[in-house]
Amino acid sequence: MNHLTHVPGPGTDGGPPTGPATDEVLGVCPLGGREQSLGAGPDLLWITEAELTFLRPEARRVPVTELPAPVQAAPDVDGWDYWRLHLPFGLAADPGRGFTQVLVHLALEGADVESVLLDPAHAVGPDTGTGAPAAATRLTTDRSWAGSASLHWSLRDADGGLVPLGRYEVAALVRVPAGTAGLRGALSGRAVVRRKILGVFRGRSVHPPQRLWFDLPLGPSPTTRGAARPRGGLPTGTLVEKDAWVRRVCLAVDVEGYSRRPVRRQASAQERLVDVMREACLAADVDLGDEDVQHQGDGQFRVLAAGIDEPRAVVTFLRAIRAELLRCNDELVPASRLRLRIALDQGLVRTAAAGYAGDTPIAVARLLDSVVLRERLRSGPDAVAAVALSDEVYRPVAGLYPAELEPYVFVRTEVVDEAKGFRAPTWIGALH
Repeated sequence: MNHLTHVPGPGTDGGPPTGPATDEVLGVCPLGGREQSLGAGPDLLWITEAELTFLRPEARRVPVTELPAPVQAAPDVDGWDYWRLHLPFGLAADPGRGFTQVLVHLALEGADVESVLLDPAHAVGPDTGTGAPAAATRLTTDRSWAGSASLHWSLRDADGGLVPLGRYEVAALVRVPAGTAGLRGALSGRAVVRRKILGVFRGRSVHPPQRLWFDLPLGPSPTTRGAARPRGGLPTGTLVEKDAWVRRVCLAVDVEGYSRRPVRRQASAQERLVDVMREACLAADVDLGDEDVQHQGDGQFRVLAAGIDEPRAVVTFLRAIRAELLRCNDELVPASRLRLRIALDQGLVRTAAAGYAGDTPIAVARLLDSVVLRERLRSGPDAVAAVALSDEVYRPVAGLYPAELEPYVFVRTEVVDEAKGFRAPTWIGALH
């Protein structure tokens, strides 16, 4: 594959187009990011470091009599058609680069589509670089939960090495209302690519510029294959239309004690923040790419997409960010551990020349910087994060998922900044 390709210009969506579909291939996702290159002036080049090739997905009908026993025993097993989706994909990378982690994401359209079981990834083809069997590696696969139409698989080598190049497959058992004629969905992926810079191996998160969309007919035939369709459907890229006021959930995070860290530990803290936020947002299905993120060194600001299940996204994000922080901090000395302040609010927002404008981004910043949130994190030395939820965010979440919030012990208070004329009822909790 070629390196240093595609220079995005005005009006592009942030990177090169995906590769064309063929009889076997749904499309090729170039994985990379924008970087400044010598001789390119102020413009950023899209640097492609690896490729994720999705083959055409396949669906196989599963009779009720062949379903796993727990599924057959479910009281609502009737009235649905069950299909096993097979999603083959291939990994390729430039010389000197390798995958330390691969994330595969499937978003299925339709309110009535549900996953029942997710199978872990397995190798089905050799390492294209060495010819060695990819199956020789011991893969660890983290999967999203059942009952969702947004599915993800996270692949790592069990021994901490590289995920071999080659062909893999993930699969999911899904159910749709009886008689459903077809499925629509989108495939995308992310990866952490290891490369050598100035004699030191470093990891870098790389992503595709857009998703690959497909149509999958579900007819009387026991086996069907998906076909590529034009881009559309769920939003990608910029999540807020320019000059339009829209209602969104806004999320901000900040690293505790960042400025007190030595410079070397500041850089490491930034890398860990990007990693844990990427994983948590992917698990909550609120991660549509870098276009929705404002990186602020020791923090991030995000505007979540339209059309998401907001209460579910909030509780899932809190669960996922707690798990990611615990995993991240597990082998770190106390001085290097990552502890976050997190704030969420919802309201009107619009794009502006330097980011986002509106009362909601301002309110999130006030909650994030509030004394009560800082004190909650300081008062719990074993907490990995303190969370501030606006009243507008907390009430629907608490009404639908009270048991999910119970461990975080949210307490109602009021965030006040007299100098800025700001006052807002807020719920403060902690993640342990």
